Amino acid sequence: MNNINLLDIRRPGVTTIEVDNTATDRAVEDVIFEERLVVGFSRKGAFNTVTRISSVSDRRRVYGEIDEFLEKRGSYFHRMIDIALQEGPVLALNLLPVNNAEDGGDYVDYTSLSVSPQNANSGIIKDLYSKFYEKERFWRPSTSNFLQIINSNTLTRDSILSFVNIGQDKYSILIKKTDSVVPFDKYIQEYYNTDQEVPSYLNPLDKLSDYFVDVIVLKGDFTNYSKLSTDPTYSKYFDSNGLKNSALASLKTSRDFNVVLSVTGSLIPNLLDGSGISYSIDTLINSYMSSLGLLCVINDDYLNSLSAEDLSVFDLTGHSLTNSDVTQVDYLSYKFNLLENLEYTKRLSHTSVDYTLFDGVSYQNSIGNNDYGLFLNRIKYDGISIQSNIIPNVSLVEMNNDDYGVIKSYVTSSGDTIINYTHPDKRNEG
Repeated sequence: MNNINLLDIRRPGVTTIEVDNTATDRAVEDVIFEERLVVGFSRKGAFNTVTRISSVSDRRRVYGEIDEFLEKRGSYFHRMIDIALQEGPVLALNLLPVNNAEDGGDYVDYTSLSVSPQNANSGIIKDLYSKFYEKERFWRPSTSNFLQIINSNTLTRDSILSFVNIGQDKYSILIKKTDSVVPFDKYIQEYYNTDQEVPSYLNPLDKLSDYFVDVIVLKGDFTNYSKLSTDPTYSKYFDSNGLKNSALASLKTSRDFNVVLSVTGSLIPNLLDGSGISYSIDTLINSYMSSLGLLCVINDDYLNSLSAEDLSVFDLTGHSLTNSDVTQVDYLSYKFNLLENLEYTKRLSHTSVDYTLFDGVSYQNSIGNNDYGLFLNRIKYDGISIQSNIIPNVSLVEMNNDDYGVIKSYVTSSGDTIINYTHPDKRNEG
């Protein structure tokens, strides 16, 4: 018996299949197909390409639940798959007509993210939906095409990490530097042996774990921070500037969010562990392409053109902030001001409480203005003239809680010495 596998048909159209029956007397009609092809329409899942479906749970994962919206318009693709599955695995082809016109065509958003605090993220950029696919045969999402799009745009061609959502669900992506990756907590020069040269863009004395990121994908749009910050449910996670630092851990396990993916990977391309398993973040994310519709690329050609001194491009440890005039960070999912102006209300009156520490030495807890600011304490040595060198704003005085206060000023008069100093505990007083 001759078996015909539809997966061997590599392109759409009319295909002629020749079957050699010279060695058997079986009729042509006895030739069976190993798997049946179901063609239809779905608003979720890969388009214009054949996908093997083995179970109803497979169908739900790839194409979603039964779509009543499409069924009202005469498309029963999901039900057809379920019925065909009663006889065994099927091949499904989800068709999509696409408008490729430059003006008014079908566009999709993508973004390229900075991986150094010296540079800012690109923001949202649009390009034609079909450009992200290899279309020579059946449509397949193409990382090569994605890289061509990035490299042809002046806003993104010097970027290393990029994402595009070519699925139908909306997602919000959070990316942060990984806190700890124990298997890779080793120096780069230890990982690359004598047969492997350390890539030019890496510092051999950095640790591999310094180049790992956590990627958390939430289903839904969580970018309207002004609205989220006042929402009864989400205000405990967001303020007007974005996600609160204290909320990240609880967000990953909260029922208020649908976390569709949480993965940790490396920005170093093709990084493998001792068992040969890839930890490259693009490889890990793209393994979920058929179910999520997210495509991630690392521009390794651009990376290999860099040196370890190019900190303004590839720097997750903050080295590039040294002697830098950068005042705002906007890379990965971090966005905040490096410099802050803190405002305090000046008091109009001065109050103080005097304490006698021991004979000849008194302590004055001062709250007020002028020389008695909110952070200032005074200590007075009666009849003692300090002879040691005291340098204001440099000299320290040891506190009883192992902290140190900074001497702001001192005066010696009539044999007495008064020292004014500040310390952290004062910020909670008054």
